Amino acid sequence: MNLLKKAYFLGIISSLFILTNSTIIYAKVIKQLMPTLTITEEYSDNYLKTDTNETEEYITMIELGLSLGFLEKKHKVYFNYNPVYKEYDKLNQNDGLDHVFGLNGNWTPDKKSQINYGVNYTITETDRIGESINSNAFLNWDRQFTKNTQLYLQQSYNRNFNQQVTTGDYREFDVNDTTIGFKNQFGEMNFWGLNYNYSFTEYEDINSDDFSSHEPSLLLSYWFTPLYGIDSNLSYETIDYDSSIQDKD
Repeated sequence: MNLLKKAYFLGIISSLFILTNSTIIYAKVIKQLMPTLTITEEYSDNYLKTDTNETEEYITMIELGLSLGFLEKKHKVYFNYNPVYKEYDKLNQNDGLDHVFGLNGNWTPDKKSQINYGVNYTITETDRIGESINSNAFLNWDRQFTKNTQLYLQQSYNRNFNQQVTTGDYREFDVNDTTIGFKNQFGEMNFWGLNYNYSFTEYEDINSDDFSSHEPSLLLSYWFTPLYGIDSNLSYETIDYDSSIQDKD
């Protein structure tokens, strides 16, 4: 990390920690401001994942964080900004700065329902690939339908621009994962349920890695005593590859 970047980070660190963790109550809304600092050292004895010419690599990561939250009885919303600087010991062309922006929340509209949601963006700047943006969004909903039955929906969607392990190429692709199901409780630790999962991976240029999958499943958990029990999961998955002649189950 050159002197200019070190000065930049030290300046931000000093500014952040002048602000102490604060909580302000106004009109039944709690406003929370929280700065953080994380320093991580990572080591790999074969960073490039090759059978030959194995390369050791040390990666130093400095992450600053600033979270602003608005909290009330039924709704909590957090706005986050986390810049992360990565410095490579040998592969200096991978040095870069990530800007991570996020909005995450929790909403309890009534006593039987709960919703968690979030949208996050990561902007990566390196000498090797220039600027790229990764984004993801998620929504988790569950509702107590009856005294013993719970309904739920889990949805996540990611748009990525990452380096492929096998080829080393940088490619853009989308990943979707959707699960809907219910769970019926018939004891303190006993339940059964049904799930249906739909997922797909889709690249910008159609290739053999594109696929979609459908997976229904049956869940059962039964405990004979507090120490002995059975957890089981029976599922069937069918995967459709866009460029294959026939599906694979």
